[in-house]
Amino acid sequence: MLTALDAALERERRFVSDASHELRTPLTLLAAELELALRRPRPAAELEEALRAAAADTAGLIALADSLLDVGVQPAPAAGAPPTDLARTVAPAVRRHRAAAGLTDDAVRTDLGPAPPVRIDPGRVDRILTNLLDNALRHGAAPVTVAVSATDGWVRLTVHDAGPGMPAEFLPHAAERFARADAARTTPGTGLGLSLVDAIVTAHGGWLRWCSGAEHHHPQPTGVPCTHPGAGTTVTVLLPAAPEPSADHALT
Repeated sequence: MLTALDAALERERRFVSDASHELRTPLTLLAAELELALRRPRPAAELEEALRAAAADTAGLIALADSLLDVGVQPAPAAGAPPTDLARTVAPAVRRHRAAAGLTDDAVRTDLGPAPPVRIDPGRVDRILTNLLDNALRHGAAPVTVAVSATDGWVRLTVHDAGPGMPAEFLPHAAERFARADAARTTPGTGLGLSLVDAIVTAHGGWLRWCSGAEHHHPQPTGVPCTHPGAGTTVTVLLPAAPEPSADHALT
């Protein structure tokens, strides 16, 4: 118990340190922009430009703070929450993502098989899918395939991209807060996307795994085998199938 408590405390210390580091840079830039704008009289156009830059930095800080709160707090589904058909929820979410990004059906494909319902809010399914598609298209390569299937009491959602994959040494750290592979440090992002997905999935009694090429990372053993191509990167969400209503409940 003491070992587990010590490990949890160390994780929290590391999180506070990482969060402080991530917040310090944009706050420093924001303070510098405002200080320069106030240092001497400036034309209205320059002041407006400085205010727009400050507003953009502020919006970025708000988004980062919201992500940190989301990662830290993910409530479990309510006992009476209606079950969700994952395939029916995923299909329109993929269409919206295609339209927003100007992508074709070939760039983001779907393979949505029949599956039992799961206990998860459709809004959180959308958050999961948005983060996984964003990662796949930003750090991987098209075509990206979103699939839903059922296996051994679980409903499986996978997002696979045809990119070069994650470095093997990075796989164990991919879902850590602010974790970013070296090749991804030059692209926009905070390194919180997979952490947020992990938090949502865990709160709903599920498991998250990610695989790259022939390398597999299964933080939680479930006995559910991988079924994906041997190249590119695949992130798999496993959610427990919702229990079927009893005959007495169905009659009422």
